[in-house]
Amino acid sequence: MATAISDLLTRLNTRLRDAANTTWTAAEKTEALTIAINDPYVYGVTRDTSLTTSSSVYSYTLPSGVSMVYRLMVDLDGDGIASPVARTSWEVINGVLYLLDQSIPAGKTLTIIGKNKYTSSTSDYPTNVQEYILELAMVEAFELLKSSLTSRFLKNAITMADIVQSITTHKQRAAELRASITNQQLVDL
Repeated sequence: MATAISDLLTRLNTRLRDAANTTWTAAEKTEALTIAINDPYVYGVTRDTSLTTSSSVYSYTLPSGVSMVYRLMVDLDGDGIASPVARTSWEVINGVLYLLDQSIPAGKTLTIIGKNKYTSSTSDYPTNVQEYILELAMVEAFELLKSSLTSRFLKNAITMADIVQSITTHKQRAAELRASITNQQLVDL
């Protein structure tokens, strides 16, 4: 099931108990989600096989959807089994993959294992990443609330200490989710 930023906004409204935009405006909540999505841990692991080597060509623009390369492999025998290319034999600079080892023959499929950075226009965030985004968005929303309510009470029922405690709780949950995402992505590699 696809999950767009609008779906995340609906879930954020539920978690903040603010569907009527009483405490935060819709724009503030969207901004909180955007900030959360821009977190460096909001990405997925991707595998791309769209590049084929050409003779005398040693630089290739990274395919869209690949923002960082962890591993490069090449199918030398054409049997569908890719072998790793030594890390010292390639580098990526400004979105361009440079093959430093010029012994890879033409017509061979390159397999890139890398990072796919999610953005606010991503249409399908994995469940574990959704949870992380929502926790970070809640932290951002409460930080915004804290700054706007520096010396006031919210509905005479919540103190600044309550807000700070809520922020701390959400930051701890975000840290736990970040560790979980990192561990899952290492397994996916």
